[in-house]
Amino acid sequence: MNTSGSCWTGFWLGCGIAVFVLAAAMFGPHALSLSGIEAQLKSKVERALASNGVADIDVEMNGQTAVVSGGVASSSEQVRVEEIAIAAAGPGGPYIGGVTGVDNQTIVGTRVSPFSWSAEKSSAGVTLVGHVPSEAVRNRLLEAARAPFSGLKVTDRMTVALGAPSPVWDDVALDALRQLGKLKRGKARLVDNRLAVIGEGEQASVADVGAHYDKPLAAPFVVAVKDLTVEGQSLGIREIEGLNLSEASAETCQNAFRLLMRSNVVEFETGSAAIDPSSRVLLDNLAIVARRCDNYSIAVSGHTDNVGDPALNMSLSQTRAQAVRDYLAERGVAAERLSAKGYGQTAPRAPNNTAENRARNRRIEFTVT
Repeated sequence: MNTSGSCWTGFWLGCGIAVFVLAAAMFGPHALSLSGIEAQLKSKVERALASNGVADIDVEMNGQTAVVSGGVASSSEQVRVEEIAIAAAGPGGPYIGGVTGVDNQTIVGTRVSPFSWSAEKSSAGVTLVGHVPSEAVRNRLLEAARAPFSGLKVTDRMTVALGAPSPVWDDVALDALRQLGKLKRGKARLVDNRLAVIGEGEQASVADVGAHYDKPLAAPFVVAVKDLTVEGQSLGIREIEGLNLSEASAETCQNAFRLLMRSNVVEFETGSAAIDPSSRVLLDNLAIVARRCDNYSIAVSGHTDNVGDPALNMSLSQTRAQAVRDYLAERGVAAERLSAKGYGQTAPRAPNNTAENRARNRRIEFTVT
């Protein structure tokens, strides 16, 4: 009988059992396992923050290190979050002690709504504007912009703010930058969870970007507008045929609105600001123009004839102008560049002495500056 071999077999079997027991003790689903201790510490940190009136902070545990993230109003509040977390479960110690460290990933910023960001590519360079969820994301976007836009000046007008609709916000924005880099000129705009992509380029590039955005984005993001054209081709709007809106001047943009509205009228339901369905095609064409001209301010003005109470006419003209402004913003025009004002019956285009003239005075106008 080989007693030596049996002893070694028993030894290694015992070692295996010991390792299994140790692993079960450390990682198994009981209160003193590592996962169990992490869960207890996480709960204690969350309760401590809540009892001290600190909201909107996410807590995860990496062993005995509390990883805190979210937004705070000031740098002193950032320090306070760390102090509360470190003291949440008593003094730290090996294995069963309290929180031994804090990985403070909170950011100082103001919560904004809507959470809006855009990137624009033109012959002058690339401009990044709007809100980003952290300084780290801001740096990632700037670094990413230098690759697809090699040789172009990158202008940073981004600010850190709270209110991003999802943790994958930066992935969607970074991807939009890569797609924009394939076009000759254009814009990518994220407003909360809605992405608008507008631009022009070579036929193959336009087809590539278009196919890319035929696929759904990561939830909760959606492609609200995809307005891509082959460079040099018509926009398909008869009234402005031959007018070049690529990097257009304010004067050219104003002319485009004038030509569109010369023989068209935005119709509303009687006595209401509800847009009549017959005007949808006109408004969609106006949106195509406005998306290419929203580097400028676009004022939407509403006017009425002199029939009825002047105060009611003033109110109606304001709500109608606002309805048109909102329609354009919903279709990817930069909302911060749009304004709406009602003038009632105070600025007639013609004397209100005939039905035809009164019809001319009931109108929506656009002013580009």
